[in-house]
Amino acid sequence: MFYLHTKDSFLVGGQLGQALCKLIPFFGDVSFVVSIQSLILIAVDRFGAVVFPLRSPLIRSKLCPFFILATWIVARAVIQSCLTAYVQFHRYVANLSMNLTVNGSSGSWNCLNFSGLKIGGTVAFCLIIIVSLVANSLIVIIVYKTPKLRKPINYFIANMALSDLMFSIFWIPWSLSDFHTNYLFLIGGQLGQALCKLVPFFRDVSSIVSIQNLILIAVDRFGAVVFPLRSPLIRSKLCPFFILATWIVPVAVNSPFLFANELVESPERNWCVKKWKKAFGESSSRANFVLALYILFIYLPVLLLVILYSIIVIKVKTQAHPGEQSANSQQHRDRKNRNVLQMSIAILTVFGICWLPVSINFLIILYQDTLTHLSCSFRIYDEVTIYMATAYCAINPVICFMFSSNYRKALKRLIKCSFVQA
Repeated sequence: MFYLHTKDSFLVGGQLGQALCKLIPFFGDVSFVVSIQSLILIAVDRFGAVVFPLRSPLIRSKLCPFFILATWIVARAVIQSCLTAYVQFHRYVANLSMNLTVNGSSGSWNCLNFSGLKIGGTVAFCLIIIVSLVANSLIVIIVYKTPKLRKPINYFIANMALSDLMFSIFWIPWSLSDFHTNYLFLIGGQLGQALCKLVPFFRDVSSIVSIQNLILIAVDRFGAVVFPLRSPLIRSKLCPFFILATWIVPVAVNSPFLFANELVESPERNWCVKKWKKAFGESSSRANFVLALYILFIYLPVLLLVILYSIIVIKVKTQAHPGEQSANSQQHRDRKNRNVLQMSIAILTVFGICWLPVSINFLIILYQDTLTHLSCSFRIYDEVTIYMATAYCAINPVICFMFSSNYRKALKRLIKCSFVQA
């Protein structure tokens, strides 16, 4: 924390300063890697306890000291092997800062040219697309093949999985290409023109579809918990119309970008740019239009979701139980509502963590005159928020399997049937 007050200058000199300069970043990185490994071990332990409850634990108590020791040994080895890349990175940032001072801010486009960042980013994108394709496909198949799961909330979850699949197929390869080409477009001609219009369009549509499904899930839970004796607010017969509406609305509001996006080709490079004023006139403002979309389809929905789930949580904690005769059924209903509520809140929390930072960063970039006014550190931070937003499509289905026993049981049945048929 003392870096915040010293503008990166080091207050301690001599041999002690030399030791602290080496050890403080080292211990910080080691503790981070140990935390990640501990989270993996916790997930493996919970996976064994839930998926294979009748078998012996995957991680036994007697082996815990060895696993704990291994987390520290592995962390030390990993950080030690990365010290060279760590030093190179800081030299790169220092040289880049000097270039920015001498040449202005034109070097901000080269912030992501460090090979370590590109390798890590490529691995991250590949993991995200693999997990997203597999997990979201399983969600759709399970809801389709399991009659017990054919309820409004599961239809909306499957609809979210479809939108996440579309996001993974269209946007992640584009982002990976941008990451390695500094936002140059590799495909020209009519196909390039079509991709320039459609890929960002599908990305924005899938994002709005997800947030609308979160609202529908919250409304469904609100009716089930706050008004348990009334008929459902969203009936199964109306689900197809709601699902269709979740696609029609984002397609309609994002359609202007189909006219504004245009591929600019030259002998040296191709750019996919948004020519908003050319498409809609000089008086129109793309920045104000995008701001309105963010308010209507991200910020206000998140606020609405927080209000609905706050009411639901208060209701669950304060609701009175009926007489002794129906105590067991009421307890079962309460437990079921709590499980679904925990899953829904987890999905909403992850959505907020993944999408709010990138939306704020995008608005900052949007209201800049040019991208070259942005510092290199902001460019790197912006890239991190893009990873977070992209990861949502992979995290979302994993949450469903973690919090819902019905999805886990259906997944086990699906795997068993696949092995039997094979």
